[in-house]
Parts: sequence; structure tokens; C-alpha cells
Amino acid sequence: MKKYLMLSLVGLILISCKEEPECQDWVSGFESYETTDGGNEPFCTSPLLKGWKPSASNTAAYTMEITVQQGFHHLFINSSEDSFFKAGDEYELSGTQVSQHYTPDSFWIETDDQHVIGSIYYWYPGEGNVVITKADESTGKVSLVAEYTLVNTSVTPNDVRSFRVKIDNYAFPFNPR
Repeated sequence: MKKYLMLSLVGLILISCKEEPECQDWVSGFESYETTDGGNEPFCTSPLLKGWKPSASNTAAYTMEITVQQGFHHLFINSSEDSFFKAGDEYELSGTQVSQHYTPDSFWIETDDQHVIGSIYYWYPGEGNVVITKADESTGKVSLVAEYTLVNTSVTPNDVRSFRVKIDNYAFPFNPR
């Protein structure tokens, strides 16, 4: 009986020590935070991570589309025109032009209007950058860190929110586009 109780106690301790992800809907390898005053508060969202191989001329060879919060903002990160992403690639925020999402060597953010009980919030990208930390074309796996700001110009003018997205070794399904 003592052995059974001891094993039960050890089992409970191991279960209680198991680390749970901060946000239940994060896919393996994905993290997002709202950064305020130097801290990282988990920004719990159900991300949608897609990859594209644009086929038009003068477009990136590969594009990662990261929907951080469905119905809020989408990141578009584009490789060069003729190759996959490489560790050390850095991209500065280029803007929000919908027609430019697949421009080679660029980083774009598209925002959606937020409808919140009687108000509509219009968010626009402020500044940001992306660093590719690992990339493997054979598996489609990419690791990156994106940091950027969104600015509200409607209900609360000049309200700025800062975000940090980290993706570690995620295999993007790069589909023809």
C-alpha cells in the first residue's frame, strides 16, 4: 500500500510540473506577445499560418502569410525572387499595399477593421522588422522573430500597440498561388 501511495504521489508531482503552453490555441512552435513597457504579455490567438509560391513575374519565390488574430492583422513575409528564405535575412516593414503583398525581399502587414460594440477601430502598421533565424528549403521549415507596431487612428487616435511574434521550426505548406 505504501508503494502505491508513493507512486501516486510521484505521479501527481510529475503531472503538476508539466509545462502547459501559455495559450491553448497556439500551434507548436508559434508564440505571440503584446509588448508593453518592456514586458511580453501572451497575445492569445488562433493563428493561421500559410505559405505560398507566387507564380507571377516580379514576385517573391516564397511568401509566408501569418494571420496573428483572425479578423485583425496578417503578416506577409517574402523571400527573394529566386530563392528560399535564409538564416540572417532581415526585412523592414514596407507598408500595407494589398497589390504589393508578394514583392520580393519585403515585409507587409494587412489589417482588418475591428468592430467593437458601436465602434470601428482602424489599425495601421507603424514600424517593424522580421529576422529569419533558421530556414530549410527541403522541409519548408522556418524560424523567425517579427516585431512591429500597429497604430489606431480612429476611436482612440495615436493608440499604439506593439507585438512580437516568434515562430520556431514551423513547416509552412508552400502552395502555388
